[in-house]
Parts: sequence; C-alpha cells; structure tokens
Amino acid sequence: MNMDEVFNEIKVERVYQRTRWEPAFDRANTPNDWVACITKNAGRAVMTPFNFGTFQAQLIKIASLAIAALEQDDYAPRHYDDNVRLGRVKHGK
Repeated sequence: MNMDEVFNEIKVERVYQRTRWEPAFDRANTPNDWVACITKNAGRAVMTPFNFGTFQAQLIKIASLAIAALEQDDYAPRHYDDNVRLGRVKHGK
C-alpha cells in the first residue's frame, strides 16, 4: 500500500469506530484505557501463526485508535491522579 492508501484505510476504520462507539464512550477513556486498547490490538497483530492480512488490519486499527485518542480535548481522570481532569498539554506551550 502507498501512503494515500494507508491513510484512506485509517480514515475508513476511524469512521467505523465513530459509528460503533459513541463520542461519550471515547470521552470516558483514561490515557491508560487508550494505551491498553492499542496494546491489545498490537498483540493481535502478531498472533501465532502469523498472518500478514491480520497484521496489516490490526496496524490500521492501532493507527485509528491513536487518532481517536489524539482527537480528545480531555481525558477521564485516572484514580491515582486525584480525580483532576488531565487536559491536553498543547505542544510548544
């Protein structure tokens, strides 16, 4: 796949994710939840026996999940963060 095809596949997956999971679901995720979900899919990418199609499909999901996490303006608090909303730190500020 070339870069345009990869980005298109990621966009298609992201649209699917938005229809599958409501925005409120994404807003309820902590940073740990996002990383856990990405990690789960990374593990699926290299299951035995190895399958190249599964590997690529899981990488598309991982990229889409990372985008979903980056789209959030705020994250649910983790229990050890004193229940303070985390808020995204703007790069360069």
